Amino acid sequence: MMTLLTVVLQIYYAREMQMKFNMSKELHWRFSENLWNLSNIDNYRSIISPKLIFPTKEADSNKISVQEAQIIYISLLNQTNYYYSLEAPTKHLYVRDGKIPRIGNIDLSLYTLMLEKDIKSGVEKGKFILEKNVEFKSGQPDYKKFMNDIEKLLVEGIDGAWIHLLNDANSGDINHLFRKFIASFTHLHQHKVIDLEDLNSNISIDFFVNIQDKKCALLKRFEVDKYKKNSQVYVNNFFDISYEVINEKINIKESNGWTVF
Repeated sequence: MMTLLTVVLQIYYAREMQMKFNMSKELHWRFSENLWNLSNIDNYRSIISPKLIFPTKEADSNKISVQEAQIIYISLLNQTNYYYSLEAPTKHLYVRDGKIPRIGNIDLSLYTLMLEKDIKSGVEKGKFILEKNVEFKSGQPDYKKFMNDIEKLLVEGIDGAWIHLLNDANSGDINHLFRKFIASFTHLHQHKVIDLEDLNSNISIDFFVNIQDKKCALLKRFEVDKYKKNSQVYVNNFFDISYEVINEKINIKESNGWTVF
């Protein structure tokens, strides 16, 4: 039987998770709008276009690089209370390509500043609290290219985000990408690369997919505690969506929990 304290803590945790996800939705909605409204040197799109532009008129605005996406993402972070670092070293060691375990790197790490006043001196000091790790990917590489970064997001024990860029997508392309995510998670678990029991149940990973040419984006929160209870079923159900492409637009038939921008 649950105690009153347990119930209160569960309610508090649920509200905190919802608040964080609402903030994530706002950030990623603005991020997608910026991606879709990039200008080139001869084509100023609108007042909401970001300061980043393509340097030639021949540049294809449907082709966004990871570096360009990171610049736009960081420009939005500059309007928040987050601090950030690039290529921060991981806390844990990871094996890549069968080599010696070594420290990895995180594409982008987000921090909040905690100010504390020293009791003796009265001087206010600050320290940075790591809040979130973010990894950026693009295109349709082999599923094995995803595994190391998914492993890092799971094992580091901090909330995470996976930002994936698709420059174009037709019928089947999104589900093709999702099958690669499923294959990556399956490999990590079946080959005992990760130990589910060791994962922090209180973290989550926001999976965001931007389809540039269709001006469509998807966002869904991956909850590690649910993943630990029934990993394969949860992953299969998580990476599932039904859609069709009509007149160069994506029409979602069944979102299955994905927020659509």
